[in-house]
Amino acid sequence: TISSAQAYFVGLVQDTTLDLTKTTHILVSGRGTDLGLLPQYSAISIGQRIKAVNPTHQVILLSVFENAGNEIKLLNRGVTIIKRNETVKFFTDSILPEISKFKKIESLHFFGHNSPHMGSQTDGDGFRFDFLKPAVWTLKPNFTGNAFLFIHGCNAGWVIAPLISEKWGIPVAGAFTGSRFERIHDVGQFYVFDPLKAPEWAPGIPNLDWAKINKISFPNPVQCEQGGCFRMRPENTGYNGHWGKMTSAGLGFYKFFCINNSESECQRRMALSLMYELTTKPLNFNSPRQDFIEAAKDFICPPSKNRQLTKECYQAMETALQGGSRTYTSLLEGPAIQCNFKSCAVEFSCNKLGGIYQAGSCTAKNLNKAVGTTTQADEFMAYVNGYDVLQQSLKK
Repeated sequence: TISSAQAYFVGLVQDTTLDLTKTTHILVSGRGTDLGLLPQYSAISIGQRIKAVNPTHQVILLSVFENAGNEIKLLNRGVTIIKRNETVKFFTDSILPEISKFKKIESLHFFGHNSPHMGSQTDGDGFRFDFLKPAVWTLKPNFTGNAFLFIHGCNAGWVIAPLISEKWGIPVAGAFTGSRFERIHDVGQFYVFDPLKAPEWAPGIPNLDWAKINKISFPNPVQCEQGGCFRMRPENTGYNGHWGKMTSAGLGFYKFFCINNSESECQRRMALSLMYELTTKPLNFNSPRQDFIEAAKDFICPPSKNRQLTKECYQAMETALQGGSRTYTSLLEGPAIQCNFKSCAVEFSCNKLGGIYQAGSCTAKNLNKAVGTTTQADEFMAYVNGYDVLQQSLKK
């Protein structure tokens, strides 16, 4: 019997033969527990996007078998299992050696529960990938000149994202609130995967026709059963959950930190990261600028149920694009914080007892003195500017 602390695997997305010399993207998906297979599905969606953009690159999936039927579903989604270990726990000490084998890592992505300090939960017994462990910082030489880290999960922005950006010298994205899953809907847009947040046929009558094929995010339509229909995104309210109530400060989108990267280099790699995300456009290196702008709006703005907030956010991003005001936030609960790519105007802390961070003890104090914030529009413009920098680099 496989316990929740054992049985991890290494898989290849859309390939069958491992090559340690290839440019590689690594997806780490922890045990879903209450999230089921959704972290894995979200990881595979990004793997599918990476292969659509860079067919010659290699995509590795590190994860655990959630249940007896998990492996078949992985195979249906183009994952070839090349290694399985049913005796070793899936956490920092086993994940780090697997990642360290690859010397040309172009991107690294984590999916699952995440704590502000303790890192990504990797199985159901509380084991984690601990980003604050000094041994993890030794991965720095393994990253290419295009590399970035994306932590798809709760609360990675407060402490982990800026710290790892400094230690690894690459852009790192994390959230300042909780996480949720979104799925492509038959109406051709992403919505929160929840009957109460789906579009409606009529007032009070939800339209639960979730798409079976993603026709918008890939150059060729992808069946949902083959991967490519789920994405993991931040909630659009301040965090109120296991680690505490931080509703007085937050952001409703993933925030990048680039501690030791130039502005243009930070933006260029952000643009690369967006090409690998599931959005409303099938981006690639030849995508028109307007397609990239629309994808950035989709990624930065929340998919509201009646679309009103989404439209307002799109318009605010367009205003910023045209040189107008950048003061705007779509966050529904809790003031948004003011950030740049080095730090945020916020005071964050969690209590420790016996060296262990205590659940429910984390607090966040918003230090922004201005009326409103520009963080959301600044992030949007960084993606758009990154497109321009990327296009210039491709012409050289």
